[in-house]
Amino acid sequence: MIALYSIENDYNQPPNNLVALFKSKPSLEKLGSYFGGFPSSDDSRTLDIVKLWSMDHEVRIGNTDYRLEEVDFAD
Repeated sequence: MIALYSIENDYNQPPNNLVALFKSKPSLEKLGSYFGGFPSSDDSRTLDIVKLWSMDHEVRIGNTDYRLEEVDFAD
């Protein structure tokens, strides 16, 4: 499963605020739907979504950091 996490720019935020959970890696369009659509009319937002989708980068959108990562669940 793939989890989309957020961390708001606040000193007391836990590192794993679950935004969405996907059975498999979401398409760019599906991931972009959480940020106003893909591609965005803002080129930097489109680039941020692509970076996030690559699962190699944490990105800041607005005042919030987001990351996409694979998660395992124990039986």
